[in-house]
This record gives sequence, structure tokens and C-alpha cells, in this order.
Amino acid sequence: MSKILGIDYGKVRVGIAVSDDSSTIAFGRKVIDNNKHLYNELKKIITEENISQIVLGYPLNLKGQKTQQTLETEKFENELVAVLAGNAETAGIAVTRWDERFTSSLAADQC
Repeated sequence: MSKILGIDYGKVRVGIAVSDDSSTIAFGRKVIDNNKHLYNELKKIITEENISQIVLGYPLNLKGQKTQQTLETEKFENELVAVLAGNAETAGIAVTRWDERFTSSLAADQC
């Protein structure tokens, strides 16, 4: 079965989570430095983990408006889609945005 890759994009570091084989539960996997090797690292994870879909954290403010981080995440998303499309092993992998509002408070409630 295939897995889902979760990405939490940041200017300095990018958080990575990978689902189980049933795509039910995601586990924090690693943090990657946001540098010139980022896309190669992501392609390596996608290939090794048999990723079929990517979920990208989409940061909006509490009113649902875009912030500077939203714009940077959108730029990353566009670059990632282009990198994936240009590689035979990763072409066709969908990137889906996930609204990050309240995710930290929801996680804290689960503890």
C-alpha cells in the first residue's frame, strides 16, 4: 500500500511526517534543513516510502486570511509541484493543502 507524506514548511526547517501503510495514522519522521538539498531529500523520502499523496500544512491566520508565511508556503508548493512533475518517479503525486488553524490546540487537547 502507499503512504501519505505530511509537510510542515518553514523558512529554516521543514517538518516531515509519514503515514502508516493504511494511511490512517501519521508519525513525525524528521526535520529537514530548508536549503538547496531540500527537494532532493523530499524526492528520496517519496521514493523510499512509496508516497502516493502529499499533505502540505497551509498556514492562515485565525480569520482565514493569508500571512507572509502563507505566501512563502504557496511558493514552496508551486516549486514542489514542478519538481514532482519533472521526475518520472514522482510525477502525478497530488499535493493537498491542509488548513493548520487550531491544529496545535487540537493536539494539546489529545494529551
